Amino acid sequence: AEVVQTEASEAFTPYELGLLQSVGIERERPFEPDERMRELLSEGVLIGDAMAKANAYANRLPGVRRYPDRMYEHLFLGGRHDFMRGEALWLDARTLFHYEAIVVTPAMALERVGVGSQYLASYRDADGEFLMGQHSYKLHLPPDIPARDFWSVTVYHPETRSLLANGQEKAARNSYDDLRWNEDGSIDLHFGPEPPEGYEGNWVRTLPSQGWQILLRLYGPLETYFDGTWKPDDFVRLS
Repeated sequence: AEVVQTEASEAFTPYELGLLQSVGIERERPFEPDERMRELLSEGVLIGDAMAKANAYANRLPGVRRYPDRMYEHLFLGGRHDFMRGEALWLDARTLFHYEAIVVTPAMALERVGVGSQYLASYRDADGEFLMGQHSYKLHLPPDIPARDFWSVTVYHPETRSLLANGQEKAARNSYDDLRWNEDGSIDLHFGPEPPEGYEGNWVRTLPSQGWQILLRLYGPLETYFDGTWKPDDFVRLS
């Protein structure tokens, strides 16, 4: 209600203004919900948040899986930044992205070799269980990671969708870090409450009893990503 009163009307689409008006939020009118409406709105927040979580973390939309034998999922369903499917707006696909992230541009959904970026999300381990902070996991990335510019694996908290506040300088590992590589050019990254001996530089701390998720980013993605000949392994639970 405060935003509607202080921002220009052009900051909103007519659809958004209509939704706000339906619950009593309108420019130059006080927002004074009675007790009944406060209860309904409070309940609606909880239900809406639960729906968005299920849509993100237990998504069953067609095309959400990047690979048939992996847990990695797309954030852009249908490969379109505007979330159009034919003549219709794909509402669940749009909700999926905007619950997880904020800004969207055409370049983020562009599929061109060596241009822009590609994003893969993962919420579960190789056994289909949600990633949890009290366990230790290994993520194996095969040789020749298909990123012309750089790649990163970043850990987020599923409740806030912000970087996991784990006490480290950053909750991520990327190709600019001083990492320990395998002899064949592959790399093993580790995630868990304690660092594995010898792989401290490849490790991201997680928090016991708290879930987490990752985004794998490929900047300047290469042909082997698009044709599926390179694909990351799933997270393997070690303990």
